[in-house]
Amino acid sequence: MTQLSYLTPTAVPVSDRRTRILVMGIILLLAGALCVLILGFMSYFLLLFRRRAMSGPSFPIKYVLMPLLLYAVAGAALLWMGMGAVLRRRWARPVVLAIAWPWLMVGTVGVVIAIIAIVHVRTILAGSSQTAAYSPFMFMGVFLASGVYFFFPLSLILVFQSQEVQATLEFYDPRPRWTDDKPVPVLCLCVYLLLTAVTFAMNSRGVFPFFSGLITGAQGVVAVCLIVGTLLLAMILSLRLHIEGWLLSVAMLILLPASTLVTLLRISPMEMYRAMGLSDDDLFMAERMGYAQSGSTVAWIVIGAGIGIGFAIVARRSFFAPAGFSVVMPPSPAETPPMPRSFPPENS
Repeated sequence: MTQLSYLTPTAVPVSDRRTRILVMGIILLLAGALCVLILGFMSYFLLLFRRRAMSGPSFPIKYVLMPLLLYAVAGAALLWMGMGAVLRRRWARPVVLAIAWPWLMVGTVGVVIAIIAIVHVRTILAGSSQTAAYSPFMFMGVFLASGVYFFFPLSLILVFQSQEVQATLEFYDPRPRWTDDKPVPVLCLCVYLLLTAVTFAMNSRGVFPFFSGLITGAQGVVAVCLIVGTLLLAMILSLRLHIEGWLLSVAMLILLPASTLVTLLRISPMEMYRAMGLSDDDLFMAERMGYAQSGSTVAWIVIGAGIGIGFAIVARRSFFAPAGFSVVMPPSPAETPPMPRSFPPENS
């Protein structure tokens, strides 16, 4: 049976990176499988504890809902990216980069927060017998967090940022994909907006810090829903490359942190935590970890806002194209007859 030359690649790009892509795809699949495995164990033990709690004290299910959701979303995203990389889909590169960049930025801040919190706890426990007992676990936690939130996304960026990887994926997947007209900076901005919306919805607990005051109760729930809906609207408009989406994104990334900062100038973080309904044990832990100090809270809010505004600034050129510039979309297979694809052979 004769195979058509334009359907079967007969040559490879000058720098074929399919092995590198395959290895990273397998690593992503393994990481996704690990998240699914952890999710399964957590769900099993949650059901087990819930059954035992019927005859004893109630189990605080609220403490595991967010980790369950985190592992479910992370597992699905990692499996999706891993499958795309293994199959050498051209959309895998922009998707991986769009998730890896916010992952790296937010993860780096998270690792720094964890290190500062551990140093704070060690200072409190200095001179006690608990310091020696908890120190190995603290350092192990920092080591694992650094690998998950810093080195892993950094390795994804270093691999998929390469133009050779892009050429390889475009060669093995010549069909137009939904990411072809979506610049990577725009996708990064959209992912960060989605992350901000989800984080705000899960952590606000129906309390919205609105410029020196707290909106609570039913009004607070409505305000939180409006903020989340506006963030999602900005994400959708930005994904479609509408200028209104970028302007709305910048406005939300500035006004939302500004509202919280102005509120913290009049209200202490502990008062805000009480309005959110945190228990006395949660308030005590927050105070021990240093989260009750306005200075540290303000610093993290400013850093988070800076990351989001940075993504918006980098993506700006995709929304405000210079005069005379136009984006040329690749023709669909129905519009253009198939042509033979040939590349110079790989250099040995």
